[in-house]
Amino acid sequence: MEAAKKRLILIVDDHEDLRAVVRRYLESEGMDVDEAESGEDALVMLKANTPDAMVLDLQMPGISGESLIDRMLAGEAPLVPTVILSGYPRQFEGLPKWLSTYTKGVDLAQVVRGLRDAIEAFESPEVQVFLEMQDEVMKMRGIFQAAIHGRK
Repeated sequence: MEAAKKRLILIVDDHEDLRAVVRRYLESEGMDVDEAESGEDALVMLKANTPDAMVLDLQMPGISGESLIDRMLAGEAPLVPTVILSGYPRQFEGLPKWLSTYTKGVDLAQVVRGLRDAIEAFESPEVQVFLEMQDEVMKMRGIFQAAIHGRK
């Protein structure tokens, strides 16, 4: 019988103490963890070693969590299942199942369930078709940009 794959989770938050608490909890749940203290660091890490999912703060200096999600959707970095963990309670309408939100201070067991649900939703055939289509759009965008600017 094959052992379950150990999931890599990227925690993105500008508060080191919060990253440490979330890290310890996720590791106790059998997950591997990387940390980024900024949206800029997260962009680099997403490209270098794409995690299975991400826990993301929204309010950070520089590239905010919202901007990071926008950049992933624009193809600047791989799109990954994401749990938003913010100090500011907000309700988001119409989020896809691979993107969920919690307020800091929530029981971390809920965050782990949210991560697992987000990963499961992200791995669904419907989302995978969307990702394939997004890849094709990004390729066409690159071809178009090269043609406009006279590059091959």
